[in-house]
Amino acid sequence: CPTCHKMFTQRGSLNRHIQVAHLQLRISCPICQKEFTLKGNLKRHIEFSPCERLICQWCGKKFTQSGSLTRHINGLHKNVRYLCPVCPSPRYFTQRGNLRSHLRVHHKISCGKFVCNWCGKHFTQRGSLTRHTQGAHLNIRLHCPLCDKQCTQKAHLIAHIKHGPDNYCSLCTRYFTTKSSIKRHMREQHFNSKHRAACPICHRHFSRDGYLRQHLKTVHDIGFQNNFNTPNV
Repeated sequence: CPTCHKMFTQRGSLNRHIQVAHLQLRISCPICQKEFTLKGNLKRHIEFSPCERLICQWCGKKFTQSGSLTRHINGLHKNVRYLCPVCPSPRYFTQRGNLRSHLRVHHKISCGKFVCNWCGKHFTQRGSLTRHTQGAHLNIRLHCPLCDKQCTQKAHLIAHIKHGPDNYCSLCTRYFTTKSSIKRHMREQHFNSKHRAACPICHRHFSRDGYLRQHLKTVHDIGFQNNFNTPNV
């Protein structure tokens, strides 16, 4: 007997045993809930039936026929494309932006492609990332563990440690990949015959006011308001 494994010498005896002992016994498929009277039939059903593939991805409802699943999706979930991966109960959205807003507001999850290098916060627009960086991390200074160099960006500090201080201009702290680039920069920007600005603290000369402002800000930590002659200390 495939249900209780009792042995019989004749098939007729087995059939009578099944009708008497197991006729009312129903075994349900755990996937599609179809009922069977024999374990062997259920086993063959699970092994060969496509019912495990006929599950609605939106609500989890199970179907025994692919056409029923198709009609179900077209009728109830035709415009649904995005499922919240966090909500314990299925929550669906027709637009990706609505799902992102839902994740950000209800689950405190950001899924933007622009990531802040300081705190790891995500943003969907580059302008939002720029405003965040200027507002939250503008005055952050990273100190080199090997020297007194300070950087305002993590990438600059990593490059400084990797390449060493020799790859930075000593006057405006601009970074270069090669020493020849530094020499050309020094010759064209700092050591020509048109020096127009001098640092009032260390007396270094600069060919442009912008270089002097950058030097004062990065080396001496002195900023300026809109008027160049008005320091912001």
